[in-house]
Amino acid sequence: MKRILFLLFALIGGPILIVSGIRDYQNSKKLMAQGKAINAKVIDAIETVSRRSRTHHYYLVVSFQPEGGGLVQKKASVSKSLFDQGIATQSAPVTYLPSDAKIFQIGEKAQTETSGLTTGILLTIGGVGFLAFLVFTRRNNNEISTLDNSNQVPELKKAA
Repeated sequence: MKRILFLLFALIGGPILIVSGIRDYQNSKKLMAQGKAINAKVIDAIETVSRRSRTHHYYLVVSFQPEGGGLVQKKASVSKSLFDQGIATQSAPVTYLPSDAKIFQIGEKAQTETSGLTTGILLTIGGVGFLAFLVFTRRNNNEISTLDNSNQVPELKKAA
């Protein structure tokens, strides 16, 4: 049952992550080419710690007003240094896309985001590889059981 669940998760989740990762990659490239820098006000700073691995994740809720647009307030993941800077100064540098201000990155410069795309590709390859492994082992098990059955029948006749 665990095998099937992993296989479904990998073969469905992988392509979804690839599509999402491609969109994030394209948006980050647009931000690098057309992005405008602005200083945003930090509304809230959130630090979470995972239970098992005790990994820290840092988020800032920022608010800014783009040129000719309405107020944008959104939560985004940041590094520890940006998190500490945001708490200390109550502001953070933001690069936003003038055509859609909801697409932004917190930081001095926009950076290319490839983590979703990479994770999706690895998950899909892992799922396809696992599927190939299951098919191969099932085929070998069927061949072995066929050989075992063909060997047992003549032995039974000899013994009788």
